[in-house]
Amino acid sequence: MIKGQKTVSFYTLGCKLNQSETSAIENEFGQNGFKIIPYGESSDITIINTCTVTNRAAKKSRNIIRQAKRISPDGKIIAVGCYSQVYWQKLKNISEIDLILGNKEKFQILEYLEKFVESNNPKVAVDTIKNNEYFEKEFTSTTERTRAILKVQTGCDKFCSYCIVPYARGLPTSRNFNDSVKEATDLVKNGFKEIVLTGIDIGSYFYKGKKLIDLVREIEKIDGIKRIRISSIELNSLSNELILHIANSKIIAPHFHLSLQAGSDEILKRMRRRYSTDDFLKKVNFIRKNIPNVSLGTDVIVGFPGESEKLFNETYEFIKKVGFNHLHIFRYSRKEGTPAALMPDQVDENLKKRRSRKLRKLEVILKSEYIKRFFGKDVSVLWEKYDGAYLSGLSKHYLKVITKSKKSLVNEFSNVYIIDGNVDYLEGKIG
Repeated sequence: MIKGQKTVSFYTLGCKLNQSETSAIENEFGQNGFKIIPYGESSDITIINTCTVTNRAAKKSRNIIRQAKRISPDGKIIAVGCYSQVYWQKLKNISEIDLILGNKEKFQILEYLEKFVESNNPKVAVDTIKNNEYFEKEFTSTTERTRAILKVQTGCDKFCSYCIVPYARGLPTSRNFNDSVKEATDLVKNGFKEIVLTGIDIGSYFYKGKKLIDLVREIEKIDGIKRIRISSIELNSLSNELILHIANSKIIAPHFHLSLQAGSDEILKRMRRRYSTDDFLKKVNFIRKNIPNVSLGTDVIVGFPGESEKLFNETYEFIKKVGFNHLHIFRYSRKEGTPAALMPDQVDENLKKRRSRKLRKLEVILKSEYIKRFFGKDVSVLWEKYDGAYLSGLSKHYLKVITKSKKSLVNEFSNVYIIDGNVDYLEGKIG
């Protein structure tokens, strides 16, 4: 045990995978006698799980590091994760940091912490992530309210021209099939009704001949599971076989988050995306043909190098044509070390902001049209929060639903008759 360092706090930036990994590290500290306290309180150790997917995320990572030192001037500050993995040399220049760990090393954090305390010198431990390097400890689950997030895959080999993820996470690696099913079973036994399967490129899941559809089928058999949700998935790894299985399943949520990134073929080529808008539309049409009222979300990048007003309008019109009901809109962020950072015709930041606003307005229109489909209908909701007057939770279509209630029904399902709604939530009565 490390003497004199008994309290630890955590701050997580970025994706659900980071949340999952922070939870795993937090559990390890708890099992080793540390007291977990909320971030914002002075602690002996503060661990920041960083993100570098955008420049904004990278800047926030640096700012949180400095903030953490102000909160805990006598504490040790540890930076881990994707920003640490790729840009550790920059982090070395931040005086507030005591220890920097990459995406492999953060799962041996207690060992490195012992070494650091013994040497009492700032230390960097970041190794290059090699092809198919597999760290069993890295794969773990976490919980988000009443849903359990089960990480079954990490890494990516797409090497899109704008993306730093393959350099931060390495190439695709999948979790042991039987271990994944066992952990899902344990989560259900512990009372979780919904499991979210997640990964960097989850559609590429492949373990000794077993694909994502095989994993889904096996998890569906678990006694007591009520809902399975698949997180963001790439178009080319979403098979028609899986779509048809979801169409006939009573457990898998009819909700897809398909990463588009651009609705212009020219921009897609510059991004090194491996599909055309025609490919994308064909897949969406197949989904809608087999799954009525399916929920479709996407990611879109505005202001990619070379994106003229004409090419942006192609993206705008394509999004309207597809009819997504949810958009994650990102302004292109120039990432050192990626091919796109060196491309000519970088887009002015003010133009990016204007285009982002235009897409947000479109999202409101598209979502408003989508939610009206549920007015006057019953939807099944897993309740996640209760404030003493209202319950709130998620439908299988990933729509927030609220209802008045005199008691808490958190982590229970109810059929709710939808009477009203807006782009933020649907309102209904428990039937």
